[in-house]
Amino acid sequence: MLLDEFVTSVRGGGTLALRDPRTTPVWHNLSGLPGFPNGVTDVATSVIFEGVLPYLHVAVQSASGDIARTRCLVGLPVPVMGGYFAPGTPLGPPAYPANCTAFVNNTPTF
Repeated sequence: MLLDEFVTSVRGGGTLALRDPRTTPVWHNLSGLPGFPNGVTDVATSVIFEGVLPYLHVAVQSASGDIARTRCLVGLPVPVMGGYFAPGTPLGPPAYPANCTAFVNNTPTF
C-alpha cells in the first residue's frame, strides 16, 4: 500500500516543486523536465496504479491556458513484505526527476 502523501507547489517564477516524504531530499524540482511550459500557475496530481506500479500523474496549467502532464514512477513493490521502495533507494525506481517522463502537451483544441 502507498500511504505517503505527495504535495506539489507552484513556486515563484512558475517552478514546480514536488514533496515525497520518503526521499532525501524530500523536495524535488520538476521544472527542468523537457516540455515543461513557461508561466505555470496551477498544478493537479493523482496517483494511478498501472498493474502493481504506482505512478504520480502531474498536470500543470500555464497563465496562457496551456496544459501539460508528466507521470513519475513513485515505487517498486517490496517482495513478500508489501509496500514500495521509494525513488532513489537501492531497490526503488530512479531518483527524481529521472523517474518522470517528459511533459506532454494536453491543451484542449476547442
